[in-house]
Amino acid sequence: MIEIRKIKKEEFEEMYDLRWEMHGKPFGIKRDKFINQVDKISTIVVAFDTKNKKVIGSARLGPRFFSKASIGYLQVIESYRRKGIGKKLMEFLHNEAKNKGIKKLELSARIQAKKFYEELGYITVGDY
Repeated sequence: MIEIRKIKKEEFEEMYDLRWEMHGKPFGIKRDKFINQVDKISTIVVAFDTKNKKVIGSARLGPRFFSKASIGYLQVIESYRRKGIGKKLMEFLHNEAKNKGIKKLELSARIQAKKFYEELGYITVGDY
């Protein structure tokens, strides 16, 4: 069973490993670049495999700035993809944002993820 919930303190290192594996290692970026102070004031959610007792995905809702916030670092281990886990992580963050009075969400994503985010209602406003 996969549980979607806020991260527990003891899961941060596992989440950072996953974040680095997905967003840093392929580009030769050191792991410590993915541990940052913004995480302390953000909402981080995880997808937790209760059978294997491990974090298999995560995402971050950054701090509110007026009525806007950003979503970042969505990742799901490859063998767990295409099972709706990324969508469930995003839905959890959408509910968190709504509860915090956030009216606008922004994110940056790789071009390969464009269709995924469009299916969730996001629109492309620029390329870089």
